[in-house]
Amino acid sequence: MANGHGGARRGAGKPRGAKRRITEEAIERAAEGETPLEYMLRIMRDKQQANDRRDKMAIAAASYMHPRAVEVSGPDGGALSVEVTRFADDTPAE
Repeated sequence: MANGHGGARRGAGKPRGAKRRITEEAIERAAEGETPLEYMLRIMRDKQQANDRRDKMAIAAASYMHPRAVEVSGPDGGALSVEVTRFADDTPAE
């Protein structure tokens, strides 16, 4: 409750779509040449490179392109329990 009322803090923070300084720097560096991801993909696709090197580039690039899988379990590693609560009922009131 920064404003003492607990409501929305209008005008706080950056405007929507504003870029951070670090984002601007990354864009400028990428404009000078290829990005790290582009480099990894180029090496990975180059059949002239050793398979070991291509494999390492594929492993490194994968984290940029594919999210990691997350395993979800219930308490103590058991089954996950899901409870559905309905807030609205489609049946007419009597």
